[in-house]
Amino acid sequence: MIQTFQCPNCHAPLNYETESHDLTISCDYCNSSIIVPESLRREGKTRPISNNAFMEQSQQLTEVMRLVKSGNKIGAIKLFRETFNVGLAEAKEIVETMERNGAVHLGEMTVSTSTPFVLSQTEPQRRGAGRIVGCIFLVIMLAVGLSVIVPLLIGGAATWWGIREAGRITEGEIFGGSSLATPSTLNIEQTIEASLRPLEEILGGIPEIAPAATAEPGLLELARTFGSEGVGPGLFQDTRGIGVDSEGHIYTGDYSNGRVQLFDADGRYLTEWNAGENLYMSHMAVDETGIFYTINRNELTRFQGRTGERLPSLAAPAAFSPQGLAALPGGGVLVYGNGRLLWFDADGTLSRDAANLPQFQLGSTYQNMVVSRGGDIYVNASGAVLRFDAEGQFLNQIAALGDGLDQMPRQPTGMALDSQDRLFLMPTSSSVWVFDRNGRHLETVSLRTMGFYMVINSQDQLLIMNRNAAQVEIYQINDE
Repeated sequence: MIQTFQCPNCHAPLNYETESHDLTISCDYCNSSIIVPESLRREGKTRPISNNAFMEQSQQLTEVMRLVKSGNKIGAIKLFRETFNVGLAEAKEIVETMERNGAVHLGEMTVSTSTPFVLSQTEPQRRGAGRIVGCIFLVIMLAVGLSVIVPLLIGGAATWWGIREAGRITEGEIFGGSSLATPSTLNIEQTIEASLRPLEEILGGIPEIAPAATAEPGLLELARTFGSEGVGPGLFQDTRGIGVDSEGHIYTGDYSNGRVQLFDADGRYLTEWNAGENLYMSHMAVDETGIFYTINRNELTRFQGRTGERLPSLAAPAAFSPQGLAALPGGGVLVYGNGRLLWFDADGTLSRDAANLPQFQLGSTYQNMVVSRGGDIYVNASGAVLRFDAEGQFLNQIAALGDGLDQMPRQPTGMALDSQDRLFLMPTSSSVWVFDRNGRHLETVSLRTMGFYMVINSQDQLLIMNRNAAQVEIYQINDE
């Protein structure tokens, strides 16, 4: 059965197949990922969300809870909105419920903010091994939520000890083969409470660690930041996009109102202009000459970035639906859509058209593509980053999803390339992963930031638009 409801971002009609029971649906107009209203998802039998999706959302909810407990209510609301793409009023209501130590239900996920903090998947019909493994996983998540760096083995041992103390399962039931059955009277929340007490005893003398203000010494070193939250000149309000030109000017783009701000290389405010009042800007690029490009629905619009002067739109082939942008070295822009790549020079002329590319689904709605100084193209596809040569011929894949040595835990939002063709990706809200062009994982750097867009300037500095902190962060890339 098809049900229709409005996209909360652009108010476009969304058609939802109720029998699918999917937690989210993608809007074809503004490319947002929308949580389906609970009343529609519950018209049939409940289906659990995937383990990967649960883990990703769990990490973000843990960070929301940390922000609530630290008194950063605005930051918690922003992160919740970004994670679940809900409205401001709904996010505010949920965060305020967390403040009151209430319980928040999100489809098949439940967040209980009473002490201790419990994060669980609702699977009322499942018993046995799944519940025990889920219980152990939840207690580990509790340790993460407390923002205490503790070896995993200590947390696991404390969890196991607490469960035994609660008298719920024996050592044989945890580690035995066929005896991995849970008594029908097992109360998961009581078990977690019992297991948390010895964990607190172990960690009792360790102070809570505040989020790091700078990157760890090594590959990336924080050089400076600028900006704060607001709607005035030099302030940021739901700002996600960032770009640079050859002279170091910094361009930022608001997501929901089309505002573009221009700063000098040191972060001093210069001017601002508007790329479209009804624009939801999830795609933008700035080339070396200072031309600003964005996708306004299916129109490829461009502006003189330093003045905001509107330039003629790019003329794409008929029925072409643009899905990603990347600035080209020397000027111009590369556009992806409908299984083809289009190269436009700085004058807006279509110079090359590569069709019949391998079919793939794009990953993050945001920075889908980057182009190296040598012309190689990196596309953020679902499941991996795909690398093509300057002619559009497929070369290899990088950072496939998984737990392997050269893999990544989730899709990146930000992408950037330095002068050595090292690929910088942001797959989580607290780290940047670095790969070489052959797909070898070089380093993971903890930053405690959340970037939708990243860009590297000609001085090999990494610029991240930290949307949640409402500031631009500039990191120097060091050669180790």
